Amino acid sequence: MAFVWDLIQQFQLHSTKSRAKSAASKARTAEVRAKAAETRSKSAETRSRSLESRLDSLEDEMDQMRTTLAVLLDRLERRFGTETDRPNENAPAR
Repeated sequence: MAFVWDLIQQFQLHSTKSRAKSAASKARTAEVRAKAAETRSKSAETRSRSLESRLDSLEDEMDQMRTTLAVLLDRLERRFGTETDRPNENAPAR
């Protein structure tokens, strides 16, 4: 009877060790996945900051272009007058 009891205990010990190994493996997998997710998150944050910076830069360029176009339009209007100042070239001659 002691032999059977010893076999049962060995089986339970083996089963417990197997479950412990499985749990440890799952924990390592979860840790690796968490680190990968953290890395992806940091990468996405960095990309987001980079895109925001680029957007700010492009908005500044657009403002500069608008200013330049306004200056050029003003110069053209001074030199040639506005459309309302000029006679309509498409109107029939009188």
